[in-house]
Amino acid sequence: MRIQQNSEYALYGNDKTQSTLLIDRDDWYYLVENKLRGPISELSMRKNFTDGFLNEKVLVRFGRSGTWFPAGEVPEFKSLFKSPNIFKGSSLRQFGKYLLIVVAVGLCFSVVKAIINKRQGNVVTNKNELTLSPSFQWGLTKSGVIAQTNKARQENGALPSLSENPLLNTIAEERLKDMFKNQYLSSHSPAGEDYTDLAGRVGYKYGRLAENIASGTFRNDEKVVDLWMQSPGHRENILSSDVSEIGVAVGKGFLKGQEVWLSVEILGHPSAGINNEQAIPLQWGLTKSGVIAQTNKARQENGALPLLAENRLLDAVAEERLKDMFKNQYVSHYPPSGEDFKELAIRFGYKHDRLGENLASGVYRNDEKVVDGWLQSPGHRAAILSSEFSEIGVAVGKGFLKGQETWIGVQIFGRPPAHH
Repeated sequence: MRIQQNSEYALYGNDKTQSTLLIDRDDWYYLVENKLRGPISELSMRKNFTDGFLNEKVLVRFGRSGTWFPAGEVPEFKSLFKSPNIFKGSSLRQFGKYLLIVVAVGLCFSVVKAIINKRQGNVVTNKNELTLSPSFQWGLTKSGVIAQTNKARQENGALPSLSENPLLNTIAEERLKDMFKNQYLSSHSPAGEDYTDLAGRVGYKYGRLAENIASGTFRNDEKVVDLWMQSPGHRENILSSDVSEIGVAVGKGFLKGQEVWLSVEILGHPSAGINNEQAIPLQWGLTKSGVIAQTNKARQENGALPLLAENRLLDAVAEERLKDMFKNQYVSHYPPSGEDFKELAIRFGYKHDRLGENLASGVYRNDEKVVDGWLQSPGHRAAILSSEFSEIGVAVGKGFLKGQETWIGVQIFGRPPAHH
């Protein structure tokens, strides 16, 4: 493996370094009469085809563990095989011979296609256990990248295999979508949410987190992991004894005008005592009862404060505030028109000595996330942990705010008069 600028592969790691790598192509194999030949260079392979020693039907592969393909389907050699000109020469007999050949080939193709369709895409295996995919397609798979990563760990120090984690898969998928959407390849998103931010959003609590990224025209899963293993930063992530879980996303699309494969690998280790597969449900969104429960949980964990009792009038105030913000497209304690929470409390007949309000908007995975966000803000935290409040009302809803689909959460805190 030699390093060259401006090659077809760009790799990134959490060490914030960039590498560009070029594959040495002296790693081709071919199969003749069930005998394996190679490795030889791409130039030697091309000479075998142009000299007529090999034809487009011979099975070839790149690398020791690559997938076998007919040479005529491989991009490097496809242009070497020309279709015969059936109109060459003036002899009608010669034309007829070519016509019969074309018809025979067409019939054979139809029979083979029918057999393949009947078998519903099952792979074909010869007596040497060489596997050939009916679609002859190159590319990456999530399960394959995970398997090749664990294979690399086994071959380099017999490190424990990484367990696939659904939350890390979600992080990888979000990163993949964002790179195609915003047309970049970096651990730092122009939209502002990197893989560590996503971990917080989806609820993956970690002691260690790392990311590997790759783009290019990869033949198989082994190739992309091999490339990472040639880069010190990516290799360190793969072979780290500090990670125990993995999530992967792969996809094909256009990046800056070029059709490429992107692969994202998220490697993590959960915080002590945390089971990230069970700690948080995989559904996104907020619930009124959940926000109240998480608020009371925070009060119990911070001074064992009395639990807040849900009040239906405060619920009504919160619901009116929620509707008004979606209707008038704002998030503020001060509505551009209409009533604020204090005025609504009076209209609904909630008599009080003390009243407070918390607001939040964003893409929240669950009720815990929105309450955690409030607890990080001094003003919101003071309202949640105030000993002067004894009742609560909540409203949550999902809708469009200034063109973006978002959740809004409203908390109304109150304390009725002593004689109430």
